Amino acid sequence: MKLLLCLLLACNLSLAEEVKVVKKGETVPFDGVLFTKEKEKEVRNDLEASEKKIVTLKKLNELSESEIDILNKRLELYQNKAREFADREVKNENNTFLKNSLYFISGALITGLIGYGVVKTYR
Repeated sequence: MKLLLCLLLACNLSLAEEVKVVKKGETVPFDGVLFTKEKEKEVRNDLEASEKKIVTLKKLNELSESEIDILNKRLELYQNKAREFADREVKNENNTFLKNSLYFISGALITGLIGYGVVKTYR
């Protein structure tokens, strides 16, 4: 009988429950922390609120990552457009120089021909 009682007591101590309702003055067979029912509700509510915050923060993080991806794509697009405009401006500068040179030479020739015609007319 003593052997059976020792065996049952040893099993009970090794398989101690994590949560056990105890009454005032009662002893427990293990070390741990004892909460009042009010404190247990408070801790449980805090845990649930923290879990909700974690879910919300994860969603916010995903949205932030999506926004960063969109902003990076926009930046890349703007940089490509800026390069395109810069290349186009370089081509325009080359064409503008040729056009301006031709316009100047043409203007000088036309002015010279008009001057020659005026001189011929009055002589």
